[in-house]
Order: sequence, then C-alpha cells, then structure tokens
Amino acid sequence: MSSDGQLLLTVTTNHIASLWDVGTATCLCTLEGHKDSITGAAFDGGGFHVATCSKDSTLRYWSTLSGAIHLNVHFPYRCDSRPLALAHSGVANWL
Repeated sequence: MSSDGQLLLTVTTNHIASLWDVGTATCLCTLEGHKDSITGAAFDGGGFHVATCSKDSTLRYWSTLSGAIHLNVHFPYRCDSRPLALAHSGVANWL
C-alpha cells in the first residue's frame, strides 16, 4: 500500500501486478512484462513509482500514474524471495 493509503498493489500468479485505487476499488492499471513469478514489490516514498522484482531475474520500476516502465534491470541471478524496499531517493534495496 502507498504511504498515503490511497493505492494498493497486488500481484497474481500470472506474472502481472495491478494498481488499485483503494477509495473506489477500481483497477487503475496492470503492470505487465515479467516472464516469471513476481517475488517482491514496493512503493517509493511519494507513491509515484513502484518497483517489482521477479524470478525472471528482473527488477522493473513503474510509474503509478501511467503504468509505464521507467527502468528494467536484469540481474545475473534469480530474485527468488528477496524482500524489496525503496529508499526515499527511489533507489531499490534488497533486505
């Protein structure tokens, strides 16, 4: 959930994340592109971006306003079950 409590991010077993407006229970956009299970997700401090990581060895940084991918990083290892957190600067950190 975003820090202001207005947005909720859900992930499904079909490699898709969805961004929801909590007040209206409306799906604002779907975040598609991962090729394997999403294993972590986090909002940035302002709620304008969300990061997702996946077993497909990618971390993706998405706009919550448009659903567009702003960054796609491929790692040389699988992101199986690493909790994900974003610093206020927007930098992703593995916990």
